[in-house]
Amino acid sequence: MIKIVMTSFMLIFAVIVNASFNAGAVVDRYGKSSLHGKNITKWFMESRYYFDLGFKPEKQSWQWVCFVENNRQLIDWEIEKLLKRKVFKLDFMPFDKLEFNYFVLAYLSRHPAKSPNITNLLYLYYKSKAYDSYYRAAASKAIIPYVLLKRGPIGVEYFEAIKEERAGYPKINRSYLIKKYDRQFWVEQKFSGEKMRKQRYDYYMQRFKHTTTAIYTQDAKDWLVHWNRLNLLRDMLKQQAVNDENTKAFCQLIKRTRKIPNDLAEDIIKYFKLNSSPPAISYSMLSIIGVNQKLTAAILKNFKYIKQSKGDKQLYPAIKWALTGKTGLPSAANIMWSNASAIMSSHFLYNYARASGDYDDTYRRLLKWDKTTRKKGHEKGCRCPSMLQYSYVLLCGNSKLSKKNALAIINSNISIPYGWSPREGSLIPRVDRKYAKLVPAQANKLWWAKLFPFEDLSAKTQQVLFKSYISNIEKVGMAYSAAFKALIKIKSPYYKNRLARHLLKQVVLSPINRRDCEKALLAIAIDTLPEIIKITCENDDELSIKACELLAAMSVYAKSAIPELKNLLQGKRHFTVKIAAMCALAEIGDRASIPLLKKQLKSKNRLLARVAIQAIYMLQPVDENDKYFKQMRR
Repeated sequence: MIKIVMTSFMLIFAVIVNASFNAGAVVDRYGKSSLHGKNITKWFMESRYYFDLGFKPEKQSWQWVCFVENNRQLIDWEIEKLLKRKVFKLDFMPFDKLEFNYFVLAYLSRHPAKSPNITNLLYLYYKSKAYDSYYRAAASKAIIPYVLLKRGPIGVEYFEAIKEERAGYPKINRSYLIKKYDRQFWVEQKFSGEKMRKQRYDYYMQRFKHTTTAIYTQDAKDWLVHWNRLNLLRDMLKQQAVNDENTKAFCQLIKRTRKIPNDLAEDIIKYFKLNSSPPAISYSMLSIIGVNQKLTAAILKNFKYIKQSKGDKQLYPAIKWALTGKTGLPSAANIMWSNASAIMSSHFLYNYARASGDYDDTYRRLLKWDKTTRKKGHEKGCRCPSMLQYSYVLLCGNSKLSKKNALAIINSNISIPYGWSPREGSLIPRVDRKYAKLVPAQANKLWWAKLFPFEDLSAKTQQVLFKSYISNIEKVGMAYSAAFKALIKIKSPYYKNRLARHLLKQVVLSPINRRDCEKALLAIAIDTLPEIIKITCENDDELSIKACELLAAMSVYAKSAIPELKNLLQGKRHFTVKIAAMCALAEIGDRASIPLLKKQLKSKNRLLARVAIQAIYMLQPVDENDKYFKQMRR
């Protein structure tokens, strides 16, 4: 008996006090699940650039405008819930994703809702003591009357009522409020998201024409992430934005593109006059060798016009050896064994292979060169490091290495140097995806598997790697954080569903990394919605409660879960599961479930009935006929 009572108490505590997923679902500006998305609180933080800084192209947040255009239903419903929590004091509704602040009011002044619910709630909140305690300053108290003034005939009626109540108060004046806040909230300026996006693009294009620094600066990342990179390169050439000062930045962008089509390569050759003499070629163009066969041939043909940069020991010398060296790689006979590792580095080998174009021949020469240098070192009585440790670079970029030699490198005992990361922007690009299937499904080869996109690996390797990631998220340290990042990037529906189930169990167990599990779930929630709905219907009460909380956090995006939530409420489940289902229905915004919730008012369980009352308050429209509303208006 005592055990049953304690279990019920723990479930009630989990539903009411220990609610999870308070941040809300993570979505991009189009309302889709994304690694680069934000929850609604962070989106409103993004709006500060829009409302505070206005419509200056270099400062405006066009992403916020796109988010509003594609997610009006979500934003209006979240604001309505926020106001209802404050007005009706709904303590059983713990998913408070927004804060009532200046930016919410600024949004409401620019985007009048179709329904009068928010307008009515704004008036109620203004009349309540909670608003007086929150906004003590006289200037702040004038913002809601102004917002009401902007929200149609009903709002104007409320404004007149407030004006009459506060007769003689100088701040409650129509002309004064419109003059002040129209300018402050940029109400007269109305641009579409695409128009603002184009303004942002034009601003950065003009800025690029006069830049002398790298294009991948912190403030330029916003520009590059949201446009097609090939179209961006074409536009730069079309607008003649590339000059002597920014050629390095232009080449940096091409290098990170990894592969470009022939038509774009021909445009670059024409732009830099690589087929004429003398060409407009620079040292920085050596970095784009290998991205296209035609472009590579044109650059190497004009190699004699390029001067070596001071301090360069990896790029220019490697290309020179590839073009002029009779033996392919630097002759071991001409190099002291003690200096071999300094001359032959990973960057040298990678650049040599790109310039020569024959990756298999480079690998054969590397084997021979390594054997010779180690033999000379042995003759001198000293140990010379193996040059084969750099062979992994022959798999990087647009590699042309045969599968036989690629498999030999993968199965060898070499290890990638500590700290090397094949990320975008490094001197050596990512490993070529075509070699992913060659990685064996062995625990000691997983560091190879991690270099490839998860979906490109073989089915067995995927399974082994996924298990490794799952075991790492239960640890603490670098492997723990790296595993979370890798798991969220997985696109396979099967493994995403497995991940959602595992993370939900971790949240139930409340381990040290519970909050990280919640963040990961919110990032993949929209993509794994069918699996989450399936979990809610299972017999494990604690797991079902957490699944309901996750659905509640997803708000309007979880409308497809409404039938299953209603079945939970009508079925023979523990009352704590029914409480979680009611909270989820209220958070999602299913007004059609009000009759079903009213049946719970007759429940003998007083806690269940109390939650039903609050869920009804959350869902029921607020209008002139509401008793609480009439009482507040007096």
